Amino acid sequence: MKRGEAMFCPKCGKEIPDQSTFCSHCGASVSTNNSSKGSGSSANNSQKPKKKTAPIVAIVAAVAVLAILAFVVVPNVFGQGNPQTSSKEKTEQKADNDKKADNKKADSKDEDSEASDKNSDGTTKKRYEDFTVSDVKVVTEGVKTPEITFTVTNNTDQIAQNVSVSAEATYSFLDNYGDEDTAETGLDVISTENGNSSLPYVFPGENEFTLVPSDRDNIVATHSSDYTKETQKYTLKDVSDVTVNVDGGSFIDANQYAVLSPDEYDVDLKMSAGSGYSPELTVTITNNTDYKWRSVSVYVVAIGKDGELAQVPNGSSNSDAFHCGPLSEQYFNPGESKEMSDGYSSTLDVDHFEVQRVIVQKEMGKSSDD
Repeated sequence: MKRGEAMFCPKCGKEIPDQSTFCSHCGASVSTNNSSKGSGSSANNSQKPKKKTAPIVAIVAAVAVLAILAFVVVPNVFGQGNPQTSSKEKTEQKADNDKKADNKKADSKDEDSEASDKNSDGTTKKRYEDFTVSDVKVVTEGVKTPEITFTVTNNTDQIAQNVSVSAEATYSFLDNYGDEDTAETGLDVISTENGNSSLPYVFPGENEFTLVPSDRDNIVATHSSDYTKETQKYTLKDVSDVTVNVDGGSFIDANQYAVLSPDEYDVDLKMSAGSGYSPELTVTITNNTDYKWRSVSVYVVAIGKDGELAQVPNGSSNSDAFHCGPLSEQYFNPGESKEMSDGYSSTLDVDHFEVQRVIVQKEMGKSSDD
């Protein structure tokens, strides 16, 4: 270095006197090999910070890259995805949860509905358990044909149609050792409504019905004894603990149908030879109500000369008395009369017919002026 040129401290960078061996500012040792002109020293000083800054920048950049990777890659690895995907999944998850909640509510309603159709013991309630049978009486005195009278209470607000009816009772018999024993059995009986084992209509409230033996000799049960080697026959006089059961059928709207009282119609019954091979019964009925009849059904029974159920000679069933009818016709205005006819067996020993019941279907929503 030439004398007179400025020197700078290699440590603190401040200007010091020429040929100095120590910095008068920081006390650092000064070597002439390390000193330089101001411009050179200044350049060296400006490069030193760059050497220190470069690693720091690299580290910061690396940390930033790692942060970005952590933000993007890690959520994907663990199934979280980006914010848009996460938001979409959350929406779908919410919809799925709402659907499950709705299904749960629906299931709960179904369970409540099913619970209302359950008995107290958890068994399924039959529709016709809404019926109550009461006042069961066996009438054997003062009548030629023994009968079972009973009341069916329909506790619903609808009409039960074509309801099955049956009866059971207890009878005594001799067992294989000759000792007296008892057993329950079904009775061979029919309804006087139509001559079979059903009730055509059971209206809301109380309904009175009658069952009679199907057999012409009024036999309602039999038992074949291994001890006596004979078949024992039972009438209603020979049995006890008679019960009546109703079941089956279908419901119809109670507002559309009505069972008429005798003052709500006029009826005339005539027997004739008929136009074919069988005699006919002609029924003329008049609408005495203040509403239109869409249809009418007249149930009749044949009565013999002895005042009891008419029978076919050499026949075996009391149901023969109910084979005529029901007679039906349509579209009656109030005050209007119409005829209807039906044939019956020429061998039926009938003196006359009697009306058992009249059922009408009302014309809904129309007045008598329409």
